[in-house]
Amino acid sequence: MAAPPLVIHIIGLKNTGKSGLMESLIQELNKLGTRTGAIKHDGSGHFRWDRDGTDTHRFREAGSPVTVVLSDRDLAVHAAGGLDITLPEIVRTFFRGFDLVLVEGFKKLEGKKIEVLREGVSTHPLSPDDELIATFGDPLFDRNAPHFDAANVRALAERLAHLARDPG
Repeated sequence: MAAPPLVIHIIGLKNTGKSGLMESLIQELNKLGTRTGAIKHDGSGHFRWDRDGTDTHRFREAGSPVTVVLSDRDLAVHAAGGLDITLPEIVRTFFRGFDLVLVEGFKKLEGKKIEVLREGVSTHPLSPDDELIATFGDPLFDRNAPHFDAANVRALAERLAHLARDPG
């Protein structure tokens, strides 16, 4: 059985550039041959996938708390009240065979993190030093981790690809 993928959390306050970094890293990691998946955490609770009028919405309204849309190419799951499943279980189930999974958010969960910093937005460090593998963006805080800026996304991707190959 293949080893589970390396999971890296991309964290930061709202409007620091987390999604843009995720997008850039995925592109660079793919160029490096690193099979990379992505998970986005919606901490605001505003996410709404199962919209009025869709079949899955009708099924949910009829009493099914979990609905799934499945085709030969796509899979989507909607759990209106959440599921009793952890992030590691989601990674093991849906990202088999991947080298790396980038997770935008879940800043309070324990794990390896890249903290995105932006002048005028970031007010304090969010990650404990022992979980921080890098910072990205504006060099705002003196941290015990390498710092990368927008001109060095490729170098950050290379570091992640190396960690995914050799997590020790």
